[in-house]
Amino acid sequence: MVMKPMRSLYLVILLAFTGLLSGQNVLVSASVSRDTVLVNTPFEIRFTIENGQGTWQLPEFWGMDVLSGPNRSSQIQIINGAMTQRRTDTYIVQAAATGDHVIERATIEVDGQLYETAPVIIYVTDDPSLVSPVRQENSLSWFGNMRPDSDRVQKNSKAAVLKKYPKKKF
Repeated sequence: MVMKPMRSLYLVILLAFTGLLSGQNVLVSASVSRDTVLVNTPFEIRFTIENGQGTWQLPEFWGMDVLSGPNRSSQIQIINGAMTQRRTDTYIVQAAATGDHVIERATIEVDGQLYETAPVIIYVTDDPSLVSPVRQENSLSWFGNMRPDSDRVQKNSKAAVLKKYPKKKF
């Protein structure tokens, strides 16, 4: 009977030291979907915390309208027993005036320690030539481009054709 409580004590100590030895570092960051945007064009601001929990204290988004947010995503990854947690709060905003806009530091408290992001600078312009186009995801991207490339189609070759058939009613 004495062995069973002793075994439990060893297990608790082992688990405590395992948690201490894993020593996951808390990381925080702020990022944007684009650093140069057109005036009145929506873009994303993302605040990410890795290996910690807490509530963001956000800066004011001066000169920007918040269209949506916070939109939260969470990810937990376990590889060879090492766990990494990541939570991202995303805001969709747009700026009404041209010029440089600074998103000041956001802070978050984790286990009594304060963490802060670096400020992010967004350049807002009314000149479309200064903004690179956003790549749109194709809904058929898993299957590749199903349209034949007219430059590559050779005489007497067969091109893939994607047909949509109506659903049969039984």
